[in-house]
Amino acid sequence: MCGGRGERLGELTKDKPKCLVEIGGKTMLDRWLNKFDEWKFSDVLINMNYCSDKIMDYLKGISWNKMRVTLSSEKELLGTARTLYENRRFVKGEYCFGVVYADVWTTFDMRKMISFHKRRPGMITLGLYENNTFEGKGVCVVKDGLVVGFEEKPQIPKSKYIWGGILVAHPSIFSVIDAGMVDIANDLLPKLVKVGMVSAFYIDQPLVDMGTAEGYKKANELSRSLGFEVL
Repeated sequence: MCGGRGERLGELTKDKPKCLVEIGGKTMLDRWLNKFDEWKFSDVLINMNYCSDKIMDYLKGISWNKMRVTLSSEKELLGTARTLYENRRFVKGEYCFGVVYADVWTTFDMRKMISFHKRRPGMITLGLYENNTFEGKGVCVVKDGLVVGFEEKPQIPKSKYIWGGILVAHPSIFSVIDAGMVDIANDLLPKLVKVGMVSAFYIDQPLVDMGTAEGYKKANELSRSLGFEVL
């Protein structure tokens, strides 16, 4: 998901999308694509809206081992759920597919979550992490491995678990998503939670939403402290 304006980052995204903001000397887009290639993903789709021309220019001349990258330009920002709906044919025939928000900085290996999801009966698996700060985040209530409650940006959180902007889903999810849905967090997840179709996967690695000034600073500090290039 690379379509957002990244307004919370102020001057950093004045003339470029947040996926091209650098953490530890590498853009977020480069970090994710390199990891997808390393993990031997076959196909990646990037949705674009704000400064899409800069994303296309950035990717010119870059190649990967066997991974194919498809660009989906949105004249008007569709919203995350609508983006999934409009690109549903992209994952036709797959057992599962992943969704990653470009402003998620983490050292987590997504393949672990994919293996977990394949063993679960639900339509979707959310990557959750613990954080003391809940402002602007989606909070999950978990029981027996299922997400039984989800609230986006709650004033009083009912749980310590936050959705980290990473998910794995089965294509059957498109029996639930329709053209009227806009946002994954506000429109899709509450509907799936209600029918018991959302599994919880606990991410035990550092994860930061670098889409805020505070998150950007923290992600850079973590990158420096680890002493090597990580996602």
